[in-house]
Amino acid sequence: MFGNLIALRRIIGPVVAAVCLFVCAVAQADGVRSDGVWSDGVRADGVRAAQVTVTIGNFVFSPASVTLHKGDSTIFVNGDDTVHSVQSDDGTFHSAGLDTGDKVSFTFDHPGTFTYHCGLHPFMQGKIVVE
Repeated sequence: MFGNLIALRRIIGPVVAAVCLFVCAVAQADGVRSDGVWSDGVRADGVRAAQVTVTIGNFVFSPASVTLHKGDSTIFVNGDDTVHSVQSDDGTFHSAGLDTGDKVSFTFDHPGTFTYHCGLHPFMQGKIVVE
């Protein structure tokens, strides 16, 4: 009896492993992330995910307001001679200090309105709307 169980275990183990590898390979080939964005940067609706650049200069975020779609990204580039940071008002995202020329990117996977400011200069403010 135990000999049959051991033999069965030796067969089932590799079969289960092969099925798991196959399922993982198919999921990887499809390239869909759980947020609906394809690994090649195309959203589930067939549109390439956008990257919108917000420049930091003269103590202002420019543009101060951007509208994105789910899966799009915003790249913040510090063009100022002063260190700045980017912090959402609700704590959803934040950056470390950005020196001149430094960049940071955030991808928005959920709809909503996200207001943000510079953590070092709170009077600098902006808004991201994700549809």
